[in-house]
Amino acid sequence: MTFSCVYCGGEGETFVNMHWASRPGEWRYLRCQDCDGTGVITQVQHAAYTAGRLRRDRRVATGLTQHEMAQRIGVSLVDYSQMEHGRRPWPEGGETAFDAALAELSVRRSLRTLNDVLEERAKREGA
Repeated sequence: MTFSCVYCGGEGETFVNMHWASRPGEWRYLRCQDCDGTGVITQVQHAAYTAGRLRRDRRVATGLTQHEMAQRIGVSLVDYSQMEHGRRPWPEGGETAFDAALAELSVRRSLRTLNDVLEERAKREGA
């Protein structure tokens, strides 16, 4: 089973900023590296992209940057970005570390919210 490439929209090429020192800001169409210019990706590639997108949405909901999450799971920022885009597999234990980092942040936020409520109550009772 194949799917339309999520990176180029099935066009087989992408419009990219070249960032060349000699030609700053030059934009060009290049062959899509993810589908190799065919416009389609495999079911495995699509599943990796979808899983990465879900992890990205969860990370963004917690307010963590890619850099912060990469540090928490012990990978480089480039590797982490590629994992979120489904272009690189997660390292052994990486998914567990990801879930643990999100759970830790959730607990911290809950405790912070509870402390805010308790402080507010103490102020009202003390006033």
